[in-house]
Amino acid sequence: MNLFDVLKKIYTAKDLKWTQENDIDEHPVIVLKWLAMNSKLQKHCRFLNQYVFILSPQMFVALAWATIPRHSSVPFIKYIKSKSEEEMYIEVWDKIQRIGKYSDNDMPYIKKYLNIESDIETWFQKLGFDKKMYAKYGLNYEQSKGEIIKGKSGLDLFM
Repeated sequence: MNLFDVLKKIYTAKDLKWTQENDIDEHPVIVLKWLAMNSKLQKHCRFLNQYVFILSPQMFVALAWATIPRHSSVPFIKYIKSKSEEEMYIEVWDKIQRIGKYSDNDMPYIKKYLNIESDIETWFQKLGFDKKMYAKYGLNYEQSKGEIIKGKSGLDLFM
């Protein structure tokens, strides 16, 4: 039984007989990785993560089937790709490019000299991002809102 058949049965099967009838040779880590891509199953996947290396593949799939709620069909889940460093702070780089009026050809050279990862909270405050952007990168908006940062701001940041 291939991976996609296993995932289909986990989501849609009404009874557990399919785990006994078929030979399940998929590794539990791979099954868990694909289940974890569904954002609605994060709580279930954290529970299943405890048993991924303990149980046999057949037992793990049976536990996953018992844990995950039934659906009428398998939901479409977009494959999650890892973000590169450049894509990580794309909004920050875009705002720096707009404020400084830099061309696209200049940005690779500017990125070499600006280290925004080391003090991202300060960059977010000085560039003036909204609450949604703070949440996207896991920063605390309320904590940074109360602080007043003295020093260079605006175009003086780049001098």
